[in-house]
Amino acid sequence: MSLDFPDTSDYWKFVFRVKEYASAKSGAELLDAILEGRQKDSENLLKIWKIISAHFELGLRSKIRTAVEASGVLDRATLRELKTPPKPRYANILEELEAEGRT
Repeated sequence: MSLDFPDTSDYWKFVFRVKEYASAKSGAELLDAILEGRQKDSENLLKIWKIISAHFELGLRSKIRTAVEASGVLDRATLRELKTPPKPRYANILEELEAEGRT
């Protein structure tokens, strides 16, 4: 079972199932429910975290983050990196064009 959702309706069904699980479970039980039989590896947990950070409020994100961290597969620093995108290399488009030699 993959966490790639070619069908938009499957994606949103998963999002709402996760919300349901998070309201009723916690800890390892919550993580197992969210994984729905998938392996507890970094690839699956990263995909799940991206979905959760995009659609869930702070309280549910914290509850799920705690479960992910307790699994020992991902740590808080890794999850924080996903939440905070890297800074752009250039301050504006003009600097980027100049660096490419297009000015």
